[in-house]
Amino acid sequence: MENSSLTPSEREQVADIIVNAFEDKIHYVWIMTSDKAKAKRLIAKHFNEDQLIVVRDQGKIQGILSYESRDQPNFLPIPWQSFRQEFGFFPSLIRSLGYYIYKHSQSKAQARDWHIDLLAVHSQARGQGIGSQLLQKASQAAKADHKQQVILEVVNSNPRGKKFYEQNGFKTSDHQTIPRLFQPFTKAANFSSFYIMKKRV
Repeated sequence: MENSSLTPSEREQVADIIVNAFEDKIHYVWIMTSDKAKAKRLIAKHFNEDQLIVVRDQGKIQGILSYESRDQPNFLPIPWQSFRQEFGFFPSLIRSLGYYIYKHSQSKAQARDWHIDLLAVHSQARGQGIGSQLLQKASQAAKADHKQQVILEVVNSNPRGKKFYEQNGFKTSDHQTIPRLFQPFTKAANFSSFYIMKKRV
């Protein structure tokens, strides 16, 4: 996207925003660690910046939106070798397998879809309309990419987030329960189901 030359410092800013916004999911589902430093290193190293939209203010990144599509299916491809560097051999096997299962359980973007993977705003910049700016930019970019709709998931424990997306034109198309096998992990992260929401562009 518009961020083809993020500096190392900016990549760290992106990782910091993601880790602070999704702390429980990172702890119990995505990376299975409460060590923020390790999570930030993995994210900063591996996210695909060409699948990222950012909003800056005074030279600092204040909000991020990542997307995936059929042509670009994985915003954050963390390889097993990187898990191993951070956690050691056997712990990395569990984390790598868990991350693989998590990524493959997400809604798969169809040819006409843009799938919003993550949307997060710096804690000190919330309430300033940055999230809505990011969604507007995403809709514009999806349309320019000849997509018909933008899709996303929002967990059942986030009614405020669901209302925010509704206010920005998204409509609920489905409500799915997390498979029983994964519920011990997702319940630890305070959710047990999720809504699929869509917006035509």
